[in-house]
Amino acid sequence: AGVQPADAGAESAPPAAAADVVGAGEEVVPAGEAPESDEEDEQNAPSDSEQSEIAWDGPIGHESRVWSRAGVEGGLLLLRRMAVAAGRPEATGDGDAATPSAPSSFGLAVSAALFPPSAQAAGSDLPLDKRLAEVLRTREPRWAVCALRSGHFAGAVFKGQEAIVHKAIHRYTIRAKSGGSQAAQDSTKRTKSAGSNLRRYGEQRLREEIKELITDKWASELASCELVLVSVSKRMRASLLGTE
Repeated sequence: AGVQPADAGAESAPPAAAADVVGAGEEVVPAGEAPESDEEDEQNAPSDSEQSEIAWDGPIGHESRVWSRAGVEGGLLLLRRMAVAAGRPEATGDGDAATPSAPSSFGLAVSAALFPPSAQAAGSDLPLDKRLAEVLRTREPRWAVCALRSGHFAGAVFKGQEAIVHKAIHRYTIRAKSGGSQAAQDSTKRTKSAGSNLRRYGEQRLREEIKELITDKWASELASCELVLVSVSKRMRASLLGTE
């Protein structure tokens, strides 16, 4: 969370988001190299989010509402306009009325990942205000991050800023020369080779290790988390989140 004067200029950026929920930008292909096909690049696609299609600028709903949206360096923020008491007027020495020494309101910026979509879609500010109060009340929240991409898994559970448990797993699942995962290749043509069999085994072991970690070894830590951030492509979602 961060604080920013509400009357600051349009070029002033609010503080960075606490978590990056969606990816943005296009990959630049160097000269002389052919871009990857959609099928080969599907596993490396950014994580999907219910907030991906939202235009992240301006007020939420009617302009009279105190909540608004902003995007900063790929992070999605919600901003709450906070009214404050006027400061003591500064003496001018010429008898004229003095203006307050401090702005009459500020903007409190919080990562949008901390707010459920239902609160953001509500037609009033009350659900967002209630959630903001919960976030500010919790000094050391329990939260977790789990990411899976290209045969690499990384996860951690935090208490505040301290990592309680963390682990990284890597398995051979990507075709070195052709690119793309073995599962993507098998969906079009199932090849028989020593390398393809190793990659299929790597995908199976990766799923088993992630399942054991999440449902057994880290079960109690994850159950106590208030927020779990996940990054995974559509093709690999079942490997990280399961099918149930």
